[in-house]
Amino acid sequence: MPEPPELPPIAQAPLSVLLPAYQEQAHVEETLNGWLTYLNRLERDYEIVLVDDGSSDATAALAESLAAGQPRLRVFRHPLPRGFGACLRTGLEAAQHPLVFYTTCDLQYQPSDLQRLLELIDQVDLVSGYRTAGRAPGKQRWQARCYRWLVRLFFGVRLRDVDCAFKLFRRTLFGRVPIQSDGAFVHAEIVAKANFLGCYMNEVAVGYRPRQRPVPWEEDPCGRQTLREAYRVFSHPDFGPVVVPLEVDQSPR
Repeated sequence: MPEPPELPPIAQAPLSVLLPAYQEQAHVEETLNGWLTYLNRLERDYEIVLVDDGSSDATAALAESLAAGQPRLRVFRHPLPRGFGACLRTGLEAAQHPLVFYTTCDLQYQPSDLQRLLELIDQVDLVSGYRTAGRAPGKQRWQARCYRWLVRLFFGVRLRDVDCAFKLFRRTLFGRVPIQSDGAFVHAEIVAKANFLGCYMNEVAVGYRPRQRPVPWEEDPCGRQTLREAYRVFSHPDFGPVVVPLEVDQSPR
């Protein structure tokens, strides 16, 4: 197997953290304060881009109140719920830094686990977490296994947890991987397109605390909506322009 090419160092580059949120009134302040505390310790430029997906509770209001005193936190709002993938599109349009990371705006994942992804990004185009701690109900585990098998069968993606919402990217990747999914299929879409283009990727274990109750925008992995979206995306896939801007060397001088 050929050795992967040497990529420009980027692990110390400024970082954009995208946090899609929906009906997170109970957790949004704790989640944002946790991310701000962790990112301030990294001693690098960063931004947090929270995208509220048409929440009917106080999620956006609480986030905007916190953002008033935090210049590195910006809040965007969808007037109506559009889905996790739509939130990522909005966040990417607003993101300003060469490293892009996304996760859920809740307490399922811990900010400190991002360090494990940063340690690997110099060698690859993307790093995905895979969930270890925490156990979802039996039905959800069975559906997740079926979904991973289908993604591997149809798209050749061999990640053990393709649907994990804890991923770090070189931003230049999205020049060839425009997001078409509106919903939860977006996790598999990004990785499948990157795999087709020959991008290099890696996985690392991250902690996970499953929700007690699923939220409406987290569709079942093998649900009809997700499968319809998979068919729609890959019957007319968009890989962006053939030529994208070169990545800037972000290594310390």
